[in-house]
Amino acid sequence: MGKRYTKERIKLQLEYKFKNVKASKRTIRGFSIILVAVCALSITVVSTNRIILASNDMKVEQPQQMQETKSFESNSSAIDLQKVLNSNLSTIKTIITSEEEQEVEYPVTKVDNPLLPKGEEKVKKAGIKGKDKVTVVRTYENNEVVEEIVTQRTTIEPTTEEIVEVGTSEFLANNKVHIGDTMYLIEDVTLKQMDNEASLDVVSVKKYLDVKLLDLSGDWAKISYEDKDGTKEGYVKNIKLTSSAVNQDVLEKNRLQKIITKLDFNMELNKPSGFTEDDFKKMLSGNAQDKNLVFTNNATFFYQMEQKYNLNGVFLAAMGIHESQWGTSRIAMDKKNLFGYGAYDSDAYTYSFEFEDYTEGIELVAKVLVKHYLNTKDTPVYDGELATGKYYNGPNVSGVNVRYATDTNWANAVYTIMENLYKKLEP
Repeated sequence: MGKRYTKERIKLQLEYKFKNVKASKRTIRGFSIILVAVCALSITVVSTNRIILASNDMKVEQPQQMQETKSFESNSSAIDLQKVLNSNLSTIKTIITSEEEQEVEYPVTKVDNPLLPKGEEKVKKAGIKGKDKVTVVRTYENNEVVEEIVTQRTTIEPTTEEIVEVGTSEFLANNKVHIGDTMYLIEDVTLKQMDNEASLDVVSVKKYLDVKLLDLSGDWAKISYEDKDGTKEGYVKNIKLTSSAVNQDVLEKNRLQKIITKLDFNMELNKPSGFTEDDFKKMLSGNAQDKNLVFTNNATFFYQMEQKYNLNGVFLAAMGIHESQWGTSRIAMDKKNLFGYGAYDSDAYTYSFEFEDYTEGIELVAKVLVKHYLNTKDTPVYDGELATGKYYNGPNVSGVNVRYATDTNWANAVYTIMENLYKKLEP
């Protein structure tokens, strides 16, 4: 029979081989690394007898020559001892202790602010980083930090807390505005002295006019409003306010409303109305009284006269409408004279001027108004000309009435037509 390898014998041989391995030993700062790997090896010795069973009697076959079989159990996860040793013996571990300065992040505190749009943040007080002196112990393996421990910390410069305000106002967020921004009224309102309905009235304000948002108090907003008498402040329910950010149409409505609210019986007429050419077309078109379309067709020209001679073009048109009964009078149709210019009460038709077209008469009257009726003496007017002030009695409709028409109700009639034209553009 051959050699038998017992487990004890194999173990002795492995120990002998380990003693002969030339291992490299490296130490740093008193540390050493020793790796011991244990490998298990299983050896199984198998011997067999052959046995045959019969159905009735048992026969035992004579034992044949016993054959010794040596069998080694296969280890599917065998360890490569040399590789493990080489890997671990090549690891360099270092521990370094150092003192250094470190920046310290400042703490942040957030507080609610009902005067900021919801979700928006604003730094109320800026934070300042601090500085600490620290003792740090770092462990390196092959020049890479694997562990860092701060063993001591001393404050050099303290941190300053940062205060951040966080908005909570849904009203401001929905309208995309801040305190101090311009907003617009969506209906006619009366400003109150305080934030309640029982409070005293301050002033009435027309819809679509712009106001300045000053403060919020529950469902009330404090606003300021500019009118001809100065700045007024008061409270209004915030649901009656809107912004151009969410309602872009309000800008055009605001433009028109601001012009319309300036209409007044005593308003100065030696200034442009502020209406656009399209505004003049809308005002002077679609009027049933304008049967011959005289004013419809000359709307642009009235606008041009306003720009050229620096007077209210709507007033000029209203004069023509009143004097010509919307262009239907005999003088208007026969002589293209909308103003009865040159006429005398005794024989208006005979003495009235005749023009080649309507624009000629419109421009002549515009010149006469700015030179003699609407401006004081020596006021520059047009083409280097100076006003004479010959018939000046104030730059308003009643002032013109004094010397332009003998009818004392003339001013009221002309102003009423102006009001109706202005209202056609009311948003």
